[in-house]
Amino acid sequence: MGQKKRARAVKGGGPEAAAAAAAAATAASDISSSTALKESLPQKQQQQQQQQQQQQEQQEEVTFKSLGLCRELCAAAAAAKWERPTQVQQQVIPLALQQLQRLQQQEQQQQQQQQQQQGCVEQHDIIAVASTGSGKTGAFVLPLLQYLLQRSSSSSRSSSSSSSSSSSSSSPFAVIMSPTRELALQVYDWVQALTAAAAAAAPSAAAAAAAAAALRCCCCCLVGGVDFSLQTLTLSRKPSVVVCTPGRLQDHLLRTKGFSVKGAK
Repeated sequence: MGQKKRARAVKGGGPEAAAAAAAAATAASDISSSTALKESLPQKQQQQQQQQQQQQEQQEEVTFKSLGLCRELCAAAAAAKWERPTQVQQQVIPLALQQLQRLQQQEQQQQQQQQQQQGCVEQHDIIAVASTGSGKTGAFVLPLLQYLLQRSSSSSRSSSSSSSSSSSSSSPFAVIMSPTRELALQVYDWVQALTAAAAAAAPSAAAAAAAAAALRCCCCCLVGGVDFSLQTLTLSRKPSVVVCTPGRLQDHLLRTKGFSVKGAK
């Protein structure tokens, strides 16, 4: 009888044998899953590397010219040692050029009809978020300068120039507002450097002179710590672009006669 009970216990396994079998199965499952994880990690790394390589290749293919910038501004970007457009520039510049082109078409229609029609162009906000040093300034300054160059060249060819009508306006074309004085001065320096390089890159001496004349007084900087009367004198020349801090801009809106930003595009 004792031998039969022992045989039944061995055959049935009992609770201890079942627990041991379950533990062995769990261990085997853990080993197989860890092995599969180890095998999948190199695959994920390879996929990430391939994606990074593809992104780098795409960025290398993109140039300032392919984004739609003119010859002069491509040369200005090269003078600024911007070899390739950054990610934020690739995203912002084409959108900005599209909106400025719509605005230019509206101005041409106004010249043909000899009347002003405000609010006919559908405008969209462009909000770009990028880290410091990623090229945000160039992303909005380069399209802006291209528009000013194109407007200058088109007005010089036409008998009734839009620049003469815009120069009589008290409002600048664009207002670039910076939160601090230091950042405003930095943006102003970039605008001045890019305009000088763009004028120097004109294909002929006449074109260079026209570009220089169009861009010479295109920008002014309104910040604290600078004589207010000198800034007022600069505003009397009706610059196309105003770089400013909020406080000093408010001072000029309140105290400088004839200055307004209501007509800024």
